[in-house]
Amino acid sequence: MTVRLVSFDLDGTLFPDTTTCLELGRRLGHLDVISALEVRYANFEISNAEVAEGDAFAYAGVQVREMEAAVLSIPTIKGIDDTIAALHARGIITLIATVSWSFAARALARRYHMAGFACAEMLEEDGVFAGRVSRHFEAEDKVHFVRDFAAEHGFGLDHCAAIGDSRSDIPLFNNVGRSIALNATELAQAAATVSLRSSDLTDVLPLLFRA
Repeated sequence: MTVRLVSFDLDGTLFPDTTTCLELGRRLGHLDVISALEVRYANFEISNAEVAEGDAFAYAGVQVREMEAAVLSIPTIKGIDDTIAALHARGIITLIATVSWSFAARALARRYHMAGFACAEMLEEDGVFAGRVSRHFEAEDKVHFVRDFAAEHGFGLDHCAAIGDSRSDIPLFNNVGRSIALNATELAQAAATVSLRSSDLTDVLPLLFRA
């Protein structure tokens, strides 16, 4: 298999051991609420859409630019620059597909010159968050996004790879040609082509380029 596109998850993958919502919730004084929502999601009690609805109101009136800067201050996994550079040097497309917020993925995609992103969207009006969800994005939507992006470039999901860590990555893992469960839950590991525990993203490269 020749990998032509790699899709990265955000929370727990590029941001190890944490989520965008938890880190920003701490800054917004909203940590207790979002922590409880994420626990309920992890226990299969609520959907990601319900998490988004319960989180969005905390951003009402907050500057988008402020939150994008905050996203870029969240510690990332080691080796992102080298990994993305190695993929781009081979002509491989890189994307972010996450059930988290689009402004977070947008900030990282710009930072690392990635080709695109797809995520839940919060309404933005004149550079300020309105505190409402404008588009929900569930695990299955990752498949549609990656499939459509690949089709626009003339290839199918069999030439795509996905790197993620949790249940929201499983539908994509089940559809792409290669999947890597990175520091992942047992459910994600069971669905992936291969699993890996590492604090350095460059360790995925040999697994992506393996024949």
